Amino acid sequence: MATDPTSPPQSDGQSEATSKRSRTTTRLRTLTLRTVDQPRPAVYVDPATGRASGPMREKFHSYLGVVAREKVPIIHNNWKDVPETLKEIVWNDILAKFDIAEATKVKTKVMSTVATRWRQFKSTLTSKFVFAKTEGQQTQDVVTKYGLDPEAWKQFEETRLTPNWEGIRKRAQSIQKHNDCPHVLSRGGYDLLEKKLLDQKRKRIQEEALLSENPASVDEPPSPIKRHVKWKVARTRAVGNMTSDSAQEIADKIVSSPICCNVHMFKYFVMKMTARCVFLCHLFCVGLLRRAGNAGFVCTPWSARHTEHCHWTT
Repeated sequence: MATDPTSPPQSDGQSEATSKRSRTTTRLRTLTLRTVDQPRPAVYVDPATGRASGPMREKFHSYLGVVAREKVPIIHNNWKDVPETLKEIVWNDILAKFDIAEATKVKTKVMSTVATRWRQFKSTLTSKFVFAKTEGQQTQDVVTKYGLDPEAWKQFEETRLTPNWEGIRKRAQSIQKHNDCPHVLSRGGYDLLEKKLLDQKRKRIQEEALLSENPASVDEPPSPIKRHVKWKVARTRAVGNMTSDSAQEIADKIVSSPICCNVHMFKYFVMKMTARCVFLCHLFCVGLLRRAGNAGFVCTPWSARHTEHCHWTT
């Protein structure tokens, strides 16, 4: 007796329908599979800020995240617990892929960025997989997606489910609630935003030059993007509204008074200069008191107003 062909289980179809398509992991195989005879891409890292510059700066920052995710195990509690020998392996791996100018001077900054990427990766694992809320995130295989060791992932998950870590998570969430003006920037940050705004500004200048038949203005570089413009764009959603009521209130003040930022900067400058002037006047009065033997001269506290700071008693 023939049997009817078995139909595929409905659970598979439901999981495919409900699963959310997520961003795949960054591998940068063009760098990891580079042969020895190929030249290393050159990058320059600012010793003060740790930011890279050059045509390969974006791949450099992305690779720091790749090496932090693939080389450093997630079972360590913090970056200080990572062995120094492993940190040297990570640093040598970065040097093997990139030609960093004056590498010894910027090693601390580069490894600090690697530590930040490693902590961000652990935070992503905690929020999207350990404490996942949607079914799509819960059905994702984190071990397969990131190539993690199953035993290491199990140990990591157990540490995140302890009462001690739950208290740390609650404190972090309470701190995050005070951020009433969140931004919607991508992982490129303000650097990528400024690049996009400059490109838009340059394109607008070219269009205006063609309409005005003044080709000389095309060669002029666009003026820098003001800080309050970048702040406002960073908190504007794709549909046009702001990320919060507080951000909308600040944006309205910027629109109603375009020079408000300059006014605040001027007030701050005057305040700092006044305090410095009062302090110098106080030192000058102390010198007069020592020379005159405290006769006929009174110096009020240096925190008083500059106009009322020093006066003769006679």
